[in-house]
Amino acid sequence: MSGDRLDQMLDAVKTMCDGVNARCDAIAAEQKALADRMDAEREKVLADAAAAKMINDSAADKFAFADAQIKADAAYSAWGKSAPRALSGETVRDFRVRLLRELQPLSKAYKDADLSAIGDETAFGIIEGQIIADAVKASIAGDFVVGAPLRETVTRSEHGQVMRKFHGDPNVCWAPFAGVARRGRIVRPTEGRH
Repeated sequence: MSGDRLDQMLDAVKTMCDGVNARCDAIAAEQKALADRMDAEREKVLADAAAAKMINDSAADKFAFADAQIKADAAYSAWGKSAPRALSGETVRDFRVRLLRELQPLSKAYKDADLSAIGDETAFGIIEGQIIADAVKASIAGDFVVGAPLRETVTRSEHGQVMRKFHGDPNVCWAPFAGVARRGRIVRPTEGRH
């Protein structure tokens, strides 16, 4: 073989290699672009999933807030009050603890318990139910206490009728209107005197 022929063959091989290299570079660029698109799509899917989870969590939180308020309202209404609403930014657990703090002194077993330190959710639920039951029981026990101020409880019958009941000593309520008891007799002027 002559040198020119060998140079031509080498040039042809070099051209083929350059073409293969250019094609490999193009394929690598396409693969990188595809990987970038897949990463962007994955990020979008993850972001959408996170947003959907936040929406589901917020809906679940709304139900959890409402459920806690309804449970506590049974005890609050027994004392003539209504359970407060959740504060903005308050977690469900903090809300439940805040609801129970006002009722806690009415529970002999848990009046001094640190509710925020209870880590087990099952134990907290049991204690929550007991505090609410103790508060309702204490409201009923206050019916016959002499000197207890009157308080109104509002309940609804199974037919939706509003029923109001007053607990406590009625003498405490009506004492300011009873007047002062006086001893003595009423003296009437006689008709013959001037």
